[in-house]
Amino acid sequence: IGATIKDMSIFSILISVFLITYTLIGLEFFAFKVKYNDDGELDMNGHYSDANFNTFLQAFLIVFEVLTGDNWNDKYYRHYRAVNGVLSSIFFLSLIITYLFYLI
Repeated sequence: IGATIKDMSIFSILISVFLITYTLIGLEFFAFKVKYNDDGELDMNGHYSDANFNTFLQAFLIVFEVLTGDNWNDKYYRHYRAVNGVLSSIFFLSLIITYLFYLI
């Protein structure tokens, strides 16, 4: 049990660094840029969606939800519509692919 805990501590640190890195990248690309009106249309005078990168905690939660597969496509489509589609595609898909290769 002691050896397993020791091995998991290194893995936990690496996963934490990975999550924090993508959180900071998401903050840089998407902070305060995703606003929608009540009809669900993109509107810069509207309100922020629930899934946004406006604060570190919200961004960390989105990155965690994407990695767990919890309705990540909705978050992706919201950011795809609001921000440059290529940029959001690269961010979300690289997040998933990098994480999957990291686990292997």
